[in-house]
Amino acid sequence: MAKNVTPYMQKVNARLEKERKKGKRSTPLREAAKRYKRNKIAMIGLIVVIIFILVAIFADLIAPYGYDENDYTAILQAPSWTHLMGTDDYGRDIFSRIVIASRYSLPVGFICVILGLLVGGGLGLIAGAGGERVENVIMRIMDIFQAVPATLMSIAIVAALGNTMSNLILAILVASFPGFARTTRAAIFTVKDNEYIRAAQALGANKARLMLRHMVPNGMGTIIVHATSTMASSIMIISGMSYLGLGIVPPTPEWGSILNAGRPFMLNAPWYTVFPGVMILITVLVLNMMGDGLRDALDPKLK
Repeated sequence: MAKNVTPYMQKVNARLEKERKKGKRSTPLREAAKRYKRNKIAMIGLIVVIIFILVAIFADLIAPYGYDENDYTAILQAPSWTHLMGTDDYGRDIFSRIVIASRYSLPVGFICVILGLLVGGGLGLIAGAGGERVENVIMRIMDIFQAVPATLMSIAIVAALGNTMSNLILAILVASFPGFARTTRAAIFTVKDNEYIRAAQALGANKARLMLRHMVPNGMGTIIVHATSTMASSIMIISGMSYLGLGIVPPTPEWGSILNAGRPFMLNAPWYTVFPGVMILITVLVLNMMGDGLRDALDPKLK
C-alpha cells in the first residue's frame, strides 16, 4: 500500500534533509531554541537580562562616580547631564550607585538559585525516584519549611545569625529550596513511568543512571522555568530585606537599601526612590518574561 504524504510532511522532510546535508541534526534542544526565538516577548526579556549582566560585569567602567563618593555641594540634586539620575542626601550619584548595586543584587539572586537547585533539586530527585517511605519523609520536611512564608523565614534567619552577605544567601536558600524540591519531584513523577525509563530498566540501568541520564534531562524544562521565577522572587526578597535594613550593609549599594534611604525624601526628591524602584520592577519583569518564554519553548503543549 502506497503511503500518503501530505504537503506538511513534505515540508518537514525537506527541512530535515536540508539540515542533514548541512550536518545539523534536529534535536529537542534545537527545536526549543527555535520556538524561543519566535517568541518576541521572551527574546526582549533575554536581551534585557544579558544587558543587565554586562552592566554588572563592567559596572566600574560604566559608573561615572564611585558609589561612596560624596559631593556636599550637590545634595539632592535633580537629574541632569552631570548626574543622570540625580544625587542622594549625601551628594552621591544615584546612577553610579544603581549600576554598582547590580553587582550585588543579580549575583546574589543567581547564587541563591544555583544553591537552591542543588539542594532542593537533589532532595526532590531522591523523593521522586525513591520509594514511598523516602518520599513521605522528605516531603513532610519540605512541608514544615513551606509552612513559614519565604520572606518571614529569611528575616528570621538574618535576624538570628547576623546581617552579612553569607547569612543573606543562606536565608534565601532556606526559603527557596523547598520549592525546588517540590518542582523536581513533580517533574520526575511525569517521566518516571514512561516507556523509555522502563526500557532502560530492562537493559539493566541502575538507579543513579536512570535518575541522572534519563529522568533529570527529560524533566529539566519544568525545573528551568521554576529557576527563572525563583531568581525573580529572590531579587525581590533581597531588595525587601535591604529595604528593612536586614540586607546588604550600607554604604555598599543595593537597590532595596537605596529605595529605603530615599523614603524621607519622596516628596521633594522623588527620583531618589523612583529609579531604584524601576530597576527592581524591570529586572523582575524581564526574568518573568524570559521564564514564560522558556515554559512555552520547552513544553509547546502549553501554548
